[in-house]
Amino acid sequence: MKTTPKYVYKLSKAPSNFIWAGRAAPELPILCDLDGTVWEPAMLFFGSSFWYSRVKISSMQDEAYILREWKIYLNDRNIPWDAVSDQVMVEWREHLKKLGTNQNTRINRKLELIFTFYEKAKYYGFMETDPVSPSGPITCLDQQLLQTAKRGSHGKQKTNSRVWACAEKSSTTSRKRPTPDTKGVKAILANLRDSRKNSKTGMRDWFIARLMSEAGLRNHEVRNLTITALENALKQANISIPEPASYETATKQGWKNKKYALDSISEWREGQDKILENIAYQRINKNLTYIYVHVTGKGDKERYAPFPLDLVVDLLETGIWHIRQQQSHQWNTKILPAEIFLSNRKKPLERKTITDLLKTAFNETEIDGSGHRLRAYFATNYSEQLWIKYLKMNMFRWDQTVENQILHELTEAMGHNQATTTIRHYLDLGRASYLDSGGNPKMRAMRKVAEAMINHSEKTAPRLLGILERIINVHDSIPNDQDQNLFEDTLDEMLSIYATYGGNDPDNEGSKTAKPYLRLVDDS
Repeated sequence: MKTTPKYVYKLSKAPSNFIWAGRAAPELPILCDLDGTVWEPAMLFFGSSFWYSRVKISSMQDEAYILREWKIYLNDRNIPWDAVSDQVMVEWREHLKKLGTNQNTRINRKLELIFTFYEKAKYYGFMETDPVSPSGPITCLDQQLLQTAKRGSHGKQKTNSRVWACAEKSSTTSRKRPTPDTKGVKAILANLRDSRKNSKTGMRDWFIARLMSEAGLRNHEVRNLTITALENALKQANISIPEPASYETATKQGWKNKKYALDSISEWREGQDKILENIAYQRINKNLTYIYVHVTGKGDKERYAPFPLDLVVDLLETGIWHIRQQQSHQWNTKILPAEIFLSNRKKPLERKTITDLLKTAFNETEIDGSGHRLRAYFATNYSEQLWIKYLKMNMFRWDQTVENQILHELTEAMGHNQATTTIRHYLDLGRASYLDSGGNPKMRAMRKVAEAMINHSEKTAPRLLGILERIINVHDSIPNDQDQNLFEDTLDEMLSIYATYGGNDPDNEGSKTAKPYLRLVDDS
């Protein structure tokens, strides 16, 4: 008859007066072997982890349970604890998966702890040889990291941090910071623009955040944005930068001969007005909503980023013709760098400076995230605009062609080589925002009208469409909300009568010819 051992890897905590190498270490985990004696490798592992401050004692409790689970697994398979290889660890991982009680993240956490146990074995003194190396038996990858030196030494020393070569990626990653909503983005922009903090750089920093949240630029793309790229984008949109008819007259009015055309008209109001009038014309008569500015993104991938016209106008009037012009006077120079955003050292802003100023704004407004989340905000909003655009073009018919068009354009706008999972996520967010009950009610109503016209197109006579057009025009001509509501109520009442009684007189159920009519009822 098989007997149960008296001790089954008993796990306990050290008493309050426990001392390790001369230092108090209360509640240090103590793992016993099958015979009830302290398992020395675990004792040395946890004691040394405490001495070298690898983790706090409170964090070792979970590690002790993992180590005991590992010891039980080895014992059940008659595998000595000091004869472990990659194969044994991989088999344990598959065993845990089959149990179905562990998520991948938890399984990977267990394997990571076991690898650390063996990775520290020689250094902590419970194995004579190092079982971890690039050639095995437990295979590692080397990663250069700066780690705090062991207790008693000064400063930091460069060491090799080794990771298990057979480790799997967790199915879940670290928490992704949420995308700020419109209210949050407005708060961040207001924080950056606050002249009381820094009157010289507030407007500049405000534009930086707007380029990220409205045009989807990364911080290094903002840093490298040039006035030449903006000039070329305007020309591509048929918005030319005017040349003076008379240089003598224009010079008297403020025009200056500078390297960049937009700099030349920074004090020439006539030239500025012509550009702004042209933008307004393109917006109204050509339905222009964006100009597309050339930027070079991650991996030197070139793309044309969509700049909304309102952003372009503000960037011209304030960013270039005001802020940049002030810098030119302040530094007493006619030739400024091509980059739009400059530091007080007369050079383009450093990428880290942009990262830091946005992080400060997020912290001061107590909004979770960083500058990169402004790009996520852009992606969601731009996706929604694309849904509106392409569904309109497709008569509000939702098919794969529409989705493919949106996916392609969104991928291009974000500067990705292909439609990644992240891009598809923004595609879905944009669609949800477009269709959401809290979204644009007018757009939802227009979609329903278009769908009804498509579904009943064979029976819809041209005369009926003309009547619908007249109804809209008459409604639009009514001068006040009260009369508009009365007009809507009247139409709604008529339709309700027809829907209820068809061609019958509501007062004469036998009548098949009388038409429905409205009656004034005196209920006084």
